[in-house]
Amino acid sequence: MHRQSVLVIGGLSWILAAATTQAQTPPSQTSATIVGTGGVTAGMHGTGPLLGGSVTYDLNDWFAVEGSGTYFNRGAGADAVSAHAGLLVNILPSSRKTVPYVAIGGGVYHASFDLDHRRFLGGMSPQSAPGTQFVPVRGMGGFGMMAGGYSGPAVWEGPWTGATFASPNMPAFYANRMGVMTAPEGGRWGMRSFTDPALVIGGGVRLGLTPHLSVRPEFRAVSVFGAGRMNTLGAFSLNLGYRF
Repeated sequence: MHRQSVLVIGGLSWILAAATTQAQTPPSQTSATIVGTGGVTAGMHGTGPLLGGSVTYDLNDWFAVEGSGTYFNRGAGADAVSAHAGLLVNILPSSRKTVPYVAIGGGVYHASFDLDHRRFLGGMSPQSAPGTQFVPVRGMGGFGMMAGGYSGPAVWEGPWTGATFASPNMPAFYANRMGVMTAPEGGRWGMRSFTDPALVIGGGVRLGLTPHLSVRPEFRAVSVFGAGRMNTLGAFSLNLGYRF
């Protein structure tokens, strides 16, 4: 994870430095814009709405820097938040009324799961007595079960021939990182959270409504990295901006 974080942060730093170096010609209207975001995401663990906001600042007619935060509703018992910084590259000068652009950025993606919800481990059969052990099985959002005394790897590679508990709503990307778990006394599993580096790439069109108001239909792909693997979700959004 550390190597992936260094690569993402290093690449973005180089891009931002290059954009700043290229900002030799002042923009026709240097300005900051506050943006409210609403939309929907798909991927990883289903679909759900998103809400967020961002601030952009024009470096010149072609480049703008952006900082953003987003909340993702991932269905009952699960949600996520992200914080990103990035660069918007205009295909036409920002002085135009209609400006298509591409976006690249990076940051962190924090996902949380209420394991006691029925979508996850809360739907477990009562036969899973306290002390029962669960080991993630590579490639599935489920676990191999045993009475106890397991001393193997944290993630089982290959087919599991014993009893299993399947959690179809838990993405394998996260289930495979939970490690060996033991059914607790009283049956309360609690919350599990994951914070991972993320790369964001996308694009959209900024449509000027007035000198201060604009709307931006947009698509972005959010690629999340963890434990040497990657998982991607798509985010479709409509953004309303106010330019100062």
